Amino acid sequence: MHDSNDADSAYVLVLFDTEGKAREREQDPRRAEGQAALEELMANAVAGQPQFTDFTVVAEWVPER
Repeated sequence: MHDSNDADSAYVLVLFDTEGKAREREQDPRRAEGQAALEELMANAVAGQPQFTDFTVVAEWVPER
């Protein structure tokens, strides 16, 4: 995603079932190799380190198929 008013900004929204699962994933040593590759790719594409924000879901919507 990117800001409609700022094409230089980008956002990645990652959702987990629970905060606990997100924290487990964060600490999983198996993701280190993939994380390093992603960080290298991002370093070439962005000016700074990613910022992480904890949001509280206030409503969920799933479209009907």
